[in-house]
Amino acid sequence: MKRFIAVALVLAMVSSATKAQTAFGSAYNPDYRTITTAVPFLIITPDSRAGGMGDLGVSTTPDVSSIHWNPAKLAFIEETQGFGISYSPWLNNLVPDISLSYLSYYHKLGRRQALGASMRYFSLGQIQFTDELGNDVGIFSPNEFAIDMAYSLQLSDNLSAGVALRYINSNLTGGQYVQGLQTRPGQSAAADFSMFYKSEEFDAGDLDAIWTFGVNISNIGAKLSYSESGNRDFLPTNLRIGTGMLFEV
Repeated sequence: MKRFIAVALVLAMVSSATKAQTAFGSAYNPDYRTITTAVPFLIITPDSRAGGMGDLGVSTTPDVSSIHWNPAKLAFIEETQGFGISYSPWLNNLVPDISLSYLSYYHKLGRRQALGASMRYFSLGQIQFTDELGNDVGIFSPNEFAIDMAYSLQLSDNLSAGVALRYINSNLTGGQYVQGLQTRPGQSAAADFSMFYKSEEFDAGDLDAIWTFGVNISNIGAKLSYSESGNRDFLPTNLRIGTGMLFEV
């Protein structure tokens, strides 16, 4: 009986491995469709505050970088306007010339409304292109950028909603020919929809506290293509949901 069980387990593992290899190991299987996304730089943390807290930002207190994390938070900023700039070397221990730059600005329209704008620029340094035979065909500096416009409105004293519209441009090949097709910069447009809730102050033991909750669906938009071949990739649509407590000490 023990030998029978052992043989059955081996056969089961071999069968499972064969099925896995058939599904995932063959890159030329026409029946298998891999979902790929383009422009992953859109979900890279642009500011040091959120990055230092483990990429948290959807329900934290509002600041000038709220356009990226949750546009609805802009309506709760107390200052009339603000400007932010950040620069982040990206994986500089591996590649020294990759970086992310981020500019953001907001302006309050009265007490309950706010407008915001931002731009992120992702530089991938210099790349030496070669053809199929390894011959040099030129040096290019791939880059990607996105420009955002955001609007936020307080629906009540504790709840706000926001929307952001985004233009995306991704130039990774500099017009090189790939498999006989001329490449081009990928372009697309996307939108974010968000909500933010901020409670009144309440007693939490010996401290005064405020409870916050946020949700943001980002990068909802059209697929992006780098050539006329018809192959198009999804945008990195992302759902963020978070909550937090602010204590006054």
